Amino acid sequence: MLVRRSGLTLIELLVVIAVIAILIALLLPAVQMARESARRIHCANNLRELGLAAFEYESTFQQLPPGQRFPQGLLWSAYLLPFIEQQPAFDRLDLESPFALAGDVNKQIAARRFSLFQCPTQGFSNAISDIKTFSVREPSSYLACASGLIGVESATDVLPGDPRFTDGLFGTNVELGMRSIKDGSSMTVMFGECVVNTTLTGVDRAGQTEIIDHWYIVSPEMSPQPPDQSGDVSEAFGSTAVPINLFDKPTAFVDERELSFGSGHPQGVQILYADGHVTFVYENIDPAAWSAQGTRSGRDLTQ
Repeated sequence: MLVRRSGLTLIELLVVIAVIAILIALLLPAVQMARESARRIHCANNLRELGLAAFEYESTFQQLPPGQRFPQGLLWSAYLLPFIEQQPAFDRLDLESPFALAGDVNKQIAARRFSLFQCPTQGFSNAISDIKTFSVREPSSYLACASGLIGVESATDVLPGDPRFTDGLFGTNVELGMRSIKDGSSMTVMFGECVVNTTLTGVDRAGQTEIIDHWYIVSPEMSPQPPDQSGDVSEAFGSTAVPINLFDKPTAFVDERELSFGSGHPQGVQILYADGHVTFVYENIDPAAWSAQGTRSGRDLTQ
C-alpha cells in the first residue's frame, strides 16, 4: 500500500519562498519610509528645541546670542547650552580667551555629543577627526542664518555674518533682538539643516580645496576677514542666497555648497523660522523668495 507523505514538494517550497521574497520587497520601502518619517519628525523637534532655547536666551538678555564670538571662536550653539539643560558644559567653557589661548577645555566640550544638534537621518556614529586643530570633534546638523544676500565666503571682502553688514539674524560679534525683524518673524529664517560629509571636497573661489563640514560649540576658522581670502564662516552659518541642497552639486564652488542649507531628507530641508514654527522647504522654491527669507529687514516679498 502506498503511503502519502505530508509536506511540501520542492516546487511548492520554491513558490512559498518566492511569495515571501515578493512580500518583503513590497514591505521594505514602506518600512524605510516609516523610519525616515520618524527621523524627520525627530529632526523637526530638534529645531523646535533650539528655537525655544534661542527665545529663552533672547528673553533673558534682550538679544539673540552672537552667531559667533571672535577671536574666541565660540559659536551660537555654545551660548544655547544653558537653555538646553547643559549648564555644566557651559560652565566649563573659557568664554574670554582667544581660541589659541583657551587651551583644550573648549575643544573638549566640542568633542562631546549633544544629540540636539544632530539630525538622526545623517546617522553620526562617532566624533570626526579634524586634523587642523582638533583630534576629534562632533559635527553639527544645523546652521544659523547669517544672510539672505551673501552667498560666498571666499575671494570677497564681505562674508555672511560680517559685523559691518549683517542682514540675517546672526553674525560675528553681533547680537540682535527679535525687534530687529521687520520682514515678519514667520517668514524670517533662524536655523536650518545642513549636511556634513568630510569626504566631499571642492575648490572655493580663492582656489583652495575645502571639505563640506559644519560644527558646534567652537571653531578657530570663522574669521570675518580671513587673511588668505578663503573664509569658513559656513562652519556655523548658512545663507539663503544659495539654493537648497547645493552640497551635492560638484560643479558649484565649495563655499557656496557649504553655505547651502541642506538635508538627507528627500527633496528639501527643514527650517525653523523666527516665530518658532518648523517648515519643510522644497529645493525647487523660487530663488528670490528663498533669498528674501534669510534677511530680517529687507522688506522683501517672500511668497
